[in-house]
Amino acid sequence: MNSSTADDAVQWLFLDLNAFFASCEQQENPALRGRPVIVVQTPAESAVAIAASYAAKAYGIKTGTLVREARRLCPAVIPVQANHRLYTDYHERILKAVDTCLPVEKICSIDEMACRLMGTERQVPAARDLAVKVKRAARPGRRVPHLLDRHRAQYVSRQGRFRPAKTRRAGGHHP
Repeated sequence: MNSSTADDAVQWLFLDLNAFFASCEQQENPALRGRPVIVVQTPAESAVAIAASYAAKAYGIKTGTLVREARRLCPAVIPVQANHRLYTDYHERILKAVDTCLPVEKICSIDEMACRLMGTERQVPAARDLAVKVKRAARPGRRVPHLLDRHRAQYVSRQGRFRPAKTRRAGGHHP
């Protein structure tokens, strides 16, 4: 029995690929996986991180952190020079993978996209199932990085609140 009502009907499936650039670098170079990585535009101590891996974030390193500060927080941090062509390639592959599940209606940025849900897809259980299906579509065996397994696939209720697929916590951006 479906307990969804018009008040909690889901409007959108929103994908936010956190640490996207760092995850792409780790996908391309397995030696970087699980390690504190920051992506920088220029390999210099005065450069700022434009992305930080989850391992780097555990040390308090975030977007905008200077390389020299990142090294103070985590001496083992690995700065990697940005490769925007690589990130665009991954973005295109992820779009194709998502499109096998449902159409992407809005590309919010290189690491965010939104899919409008229609009909029975708008019911909360169906929206959760679609979020899981999207994550599965982006598994490594499909020539798409293992990025979505660590990232948020959220849905938006009629009230405009975002709800992650596994929890009922509010927060996020509007598509």
